Amino acid sequence: GSAKPGQPPRTSRRRWRFALIAAAVVLCGAAAGLYGDRGHAVLRTLVRDYYALVGDTGGPLTVVDRGSWTELEPGLEIHRLVVTRPRNLSAVTLVALRFDTRRYDFFVLSTQECRAAAAGGEQGAVAAINGGYFDAAGQPLGLLISGGKTVAGRLAQASGRGLFGVRDGTPFVAEAAGLDLTGVTEALQTTPLLVRDGVEEQGFDEPWRVDRRAAVCVDDRGRVLFAVSDTILNGLSFSEMAHLMARETDRGGLGCEQGMNLDGGTSAQLWVAGHPDASVAGYTDVPVFLVALAKNTP
Repeated sequence: GSAKPGQPPRTSRRRWRFALIAAAVVLCGAAAGLYGDRGHAVLRTLVRDYYALVGDTGGPLTVVDRGSWTELEPGLEIHRLVVTRPRNLSAVTLVALRFDTRRYDFFVLSTQECRAAAAGGEQGAVAAINGGYFDAAGQPLGLLISGGKTVAGRLAQASGRGLFGVRDGTPFVAEAAGLDLTGVTEALQTTPLLVRDGVEEQGFDEPWRVDRRAAVCVDDRGRVLFAVSDTILNGLSFSEMAHLMARETDRGGLGCEQGMNLDGGTSAQLWVAGHPDASVAGYTDVPVFLVALAKNTP
């Protein structure tokens, strides 16, 4: 059963043969993904299976383009960060918007299932990102407060649950357990919490489990950030997303102080009014969004 001189061990050859087969299946899935939402859902599963087969996400992230923050509108900036891995199928671009809260208000929108462009456009929003998880009937999972009214759920107390909220006009992200909801008029609960006090969270299961990601955070200046990975083949694990969110801005990261995950996969989407090149398409209609609206400032 030993390999001949100059050949790799049989187990190694078998692993690479499986990897090549998986890669071929993923490429077929990519072709199927061009033909609608169902194809993208199949592709998402195939990519997960590929990374499970090769055993991990292929080593540490390498930042190949730190990008820079560019102003889109007064008080609204965009940033693109490109990363790759040694065994990656392709590079991953993380698109982030950063809002000055002196110019923008934030609301949780519960609506009929649709895409971010439709939801944001109907509200006259500047930007919209998909919200948290929902069940097969389109009902939001976790606590949801919109316009001061509880729309769904109750505050889950399990460790690692995050909550984006607005209290007295000030947006925040915090761990849900034990949180005082007095004065909170907007709230969206999901999991996991990714950044706490400027430090990335640790101990996530299945580090190979990459997917399209969406997240929201607040930095040390109180600015709100929306972030979505812009990719079909490939994605980020929770630990990788947390790392890039906590990474310092002078190293290309987002500089988040408190941050949490939003629904990912085919649900992940970002829309910016008047800037289609800054938007990230989603492949599933969703029932909940976070939207940013310009304040009536002189």
